[in-house]
Amino acid sequence: MGWHHDWMNGIGGFMFPGFGLIIIIVFVIIVIWLLGGGQFGRSAGGDSTGERSRLETPLDILKRRYASGDITKEEYDKMKNDLQS
Repeated sequence: MGWHHDWMNGIGGFMFPGFGLIIIIVFVIIVIWLLGGGQFGRSAGGDSTGERSRLETPLDILKRRYASGDITKEEYDKMKNDLQS
């Protein structure tokens, strides 16, 4: 029988030395990814709306809206004063 028989006795023949360690590492990576909101590999300045809302202050959002033409100068000034008071 020997080592070949023992090696092939695993689940579907996929058991080999270190296989359990690989499964544990993959499991840990998946858990960390899920707990982190699936944010692996993304830069801090990404374009994701979720990331943007965590990184920008309300004043930053107001400035961006004014710069893009979403609001007028009067609306910007009023909202800016409201935020700063």
